[in-house]
Parts: sequence; C-alpha cells; structure tokens
Amino acid sequence: MSIGKLFSRRTDLGLWDVGAAVVTSSLLILSGLGVSGLSRTVLALVFVTFVPGWALLGQVRMAAPGTRAALAVALSFTVCSAGALAMVWVGQWHPQLLLDALGAMSLAALFLSRTSKDQIA
Repeated sequence: MSIGKLFSRRTDLGLWDVGAAVVTSSLLILSGLGVSGLSRTVLALVFVTFVPGWALLGQVRMAAPGTRAALAVALSFTVCSAGALAMVWVGQWHPQLLLDALGAMSLAALFLSRTSKDQIA
C-alpha cells in the first residue's frame, strides 16, 4: 500500500488524528505514572517523530495525500529539537517538562483541528 493510499480519504485523516491523540495520551499517562520500559520508549519515538508536526499541520490543505505526513515528520523533529535546544541554551534541562508541554499542545491542536473540521463539513 502506498503512502498516497494511506492518506487518500478524509476519514483516513481522521483516523490518523485519533491515532496521534491515542499515542500522546498514552505517553503522557505512562510518563505521569513513572512507567519506564520498551512501551514508553516506543511511544516516545512515535510521538517525537510524528505527533507535534501532524497536530500543527491540522488545518493545512495539502495537494498530495502523503505530503502532510512527510511534512509532519520534518516539523516534529524541528519542534522537538528547538525545544531541547532552548532548554540547553538557558541552562534548564527538563525533558519531562518539554514532553508534557508538547503533549498538551499537540492534544489541544488535534482537538481544535477536529472540531473546526467538523464545523466546516
């Protein structure tokens, strides 16, 4: 299955939004409970790789179906790197705080994106 087919329909994009919200919520819950291990590591990698960019691009219309996914990865790495770099510059390294902030902002952006799409449709 090609990337274009994965992102071809509006409902598919809705499923990706829900998936991003589930990953973020699960990661924040595991993190808040202090759980460590493979499950949290995998969720963290998926989150850092995809979710912040996907949430930020929620209202952007793309010409090609897979373009949003590709841009989401690049934007996610950029946002996470910028946050980490800012913490290093100010001498306050708190990765848990960055995770919590990015998670909350991503969930808010996903929610706002879904509600506005529902109002438009």
